[in-house]
Amino acid sequence: MKNTLKVSTLAAAILAASPVMAGGFDKSDHSFDILFGDDNVITTSFSQTAVNTKGTANQVYGGDQNIGTGTIVSDIVSPEVALRLNAADNVTCALKVEEPYGAEVGYADDSLVYDIDPGDGSSVAITAPIATKYESQSLTVGCGYDFALSTGKFTVLAGPKIQSVKGFFSEDLSSQNAGSADNLEVELDAGTEVGYILGAAYSIPEIALRASIIYHSQIDYSATGTIDSVAPLSLLDPSMQDQTFTTTGKTKTFTPQSVELALQSGVAENTLAFVNVRWSEYSKLSELNIEGDGSVALANAGGASFDDMNALAGGALTDLIDPSLSLFHQDTLDVALGMGRQLTDKLAIGASYSASLKLGSKSSLVPDGADSDNVRVPASETQTFSFGGEYAVTREFTVNGGLAYTLLDSYTAEDPDTNGGLVVRFGQAEATSFQLGMSYAL
Repeated sequence: MKNTLKVSTLAAAILAASPVMAGGFDKSDHSFDILFGDDNVITTSFSQTAVNTKGTANQVYGGDQNIGTGTIVSDIVSPEVALRLNAADNVTCALKVEEPYGAEVGYADDSLVYDIDPGDGSSVAITAPIATKYESQSLTVGCGYDFALSTGKFTVLAGPKIQSVKGFFSEDLSSQNAGSADNLEVELDAGTEVGYILGAAYSIPEIALRASIIYHSQIDYSATGTIDSVAPLSLLDPSMQDQTFTTTGKTKTFTPQSVELALQSGVAENTLAFVNVRWSEYSKLSELNIEGDGSVALANAGGASFDDMNALAGGALTDLIDPSLSLFHQDTLDVALGMGRQLTDKLAIGASYSASLKLGSKSSLVPDGADSDNVRVPASETQTFSFGGEYAVTREFTVNGGLAYTLLDSYTAEDPDTNGGLVVRFGQAEATSFQLGMSYAL
């Protein structure tokens, strides 16, 4: 199977075009294939995905009113830089810089806010999600040690992952068309923490065979930030005016652990097949609870603290100072399989099929008929078809690229915290992606 080695990097090039989005905001495949190879090399990659996600919000208690959400998911951008250095005959080290997690979902302000009648003649303002944004950066460094075998070699690898995350979310606090003037806005910065990767691989380079398993640890964070909100003092005392205030908040969160299994092999002359399977433990990341500092004084309340006014309201204002978000309740399994073909000494092409699946049962808090209570970051199951290729411009310099088409299943999210008042139904949607990259042998 001559020349099979020349397509051994094509699997990564094809899959880089595929939007992983495990759990709804994980946009990295978490592979560390950069470690495997004989040359010292630097690689870069850039991919972008446009997601056409639209939904319809249904007013349960107010008749048959349906409100279109418009496109709510911003384009997903994934830049990456990686480097591999052979430190010794049996030692190889590599590093990868990427933005592994990210999401930007926004509903037009006040577009999903309306009053409902819960059945007792009163009017309740439904607070709809407005915006959610999540950002991250990571540096993964790993070294592998090769053990020569009678056939092939066995590699063990390990290294630290240095990662930072931060996020923002907002929502309406009333049904009044006041734009951001009546919004709750929370901005959190979790700083930088360290996790690790650990793995092993068996390979026979002559036929491009490699089987690997890589574990990425959970990384825990203590996030702090600001809470901007509106205290509805007029509801407690008509002689007082509502007042905006800013205070501090803190929370505990994490990025989940994951395990990736990867297999590739030459299956015929100049032909490579590959399979990747990744499990991510999102079921533990079910909610985000922010603890605010209620000691802030409210000028329009005669200098009384927020805690004092909340006590006067019987705790009805707690969610303004201690907001919470429902996140994910199920683990994810991402599966990809594909094939590459060396056409000439310079050109290789390939294709893959991948799917992102949810594992386990949904939370008992999710209402019947709904897939999730997470209306902020809708995360349906997906199927993706990817095509890609790489071209050796010179012996040292190679360029690659890929295109992908993704089908997103229909998805229903219902927020039980709104008395069943907010149900958002997302029809089957699609996403298109492209990827461009290059590598240079040092």
